[in-house]
This record gives sequence, structure tokens and C-alpha cells, in this order.
Amino acid sequence: MKLISELLDLPQQVNKGDFVLNLAAGVSDANATATLRNYVVTPQLTACFDQALGFIKSAVDSRSSKACYLHGSFGSGKSHFMATLHLLLRNNPEARAIKELAEVVAKHNAWTQGKKFLLVPFHMIGSRSMEQGILGQYANYVRKGGRGSGISDTAKRAETRSGPRTLRNAGRDAERPHEGHFH
Repeated sequence: MKLISELLDLPQQVNKGDFVLNLAAGVSDANATATLRNYVVTPQLTACFDQALGFIKSAVDSRSSKACYLHGSFGSGKSHFMATLHLLLRNNPEARAIKELAEVVAKHNAWTQGKKFLLVPFHMIGSRSMEQGILGQYANYVRKGGRGSGISDTAKRAETRSGPRTLRNAGRDAERPHEGHFH
């Protein structure tokens, strides 16, 4: 009879936070492979990816702003879900090759292929406030010319001069988003 340690590659020590994925780091070109390799897609998650992509498609089709939230307890895989969704929308070949997602990828190919999405990954742990976490990291992402941001040099200069306060004010004038969530 074999020992578990002979069947699995187990670390000698596990610390709190070892399995927490920093979303912004997890979707980088350098870390995408490891992020996907460490993610297990269950049948329930397959349905959630289909639901999430369907929700995004409805926003694209209606050309309207929509919002949703992802809820779950600490360590339940929210960041990994979002990282994988991010990589799917970025048309990452490894994400698209996850066998458990083959049907979902095929179903959504027609509208995701050839499209560029503004995908702004950020990590809330360590943020002093919601504004600093969301608006601050968004402004930093745009300022750095984030992957696929499509932000023009003129817009970057205007954002740099006006700062997050203008982004906050612009948000007040935006259409109220529709709500949705993924289980």
C-alpha cells in the first residue's frame, strides 16, 4: 500500500494565504500558465462560466453597462474564477483548451473571437478603502497602458491631470448598472 505522500506532491508546510491568488498577478503573461494549471473546473463552475459569459454577451449585445458580483467565502476560488474568465476573454489558448470548458468556449466563440475587452484586474487585499482599491488600481492600470486598454494618449494625459476624482464624478453620471451575480 502506498502512502498519500507518494501519490501527491505535498508541501512540507502550508501557511495562511498560500493558496490566495492575486488576480492582477495571476493573469499576467508570466503567471497565466500556473494560474490555469492550479485550477479545477467542476461541472458547477462550467455552468457558472457559461452564465458569466452569457451575462457579458448581453452587455455587449445591448451596448449597455451592466454589473454583477461574485460571492463566496474566503478561499472558495473567486479570484481563480475571475482569472480564468479574464484569460478566456483575452483568448488565452491555455484557458480556451481547458477540456471541462470546451462546450462553453465553443458556445461563446462567435462573439468572443476577434474582440478586445477592457479587462482591469486588481486585488483588493491591502487596499485602504473601496475607492483606493478600485479607482486607484484602475487609474494605475490605465496610466501604465494596460493590456488591451485601448486608451488613447490624449485620454491618458487627461486622466493623469484630473486624477481619480474625475473618474469618481464620472461614475455618478453613468447609467445605473443592472445587477446580477454568479453562484
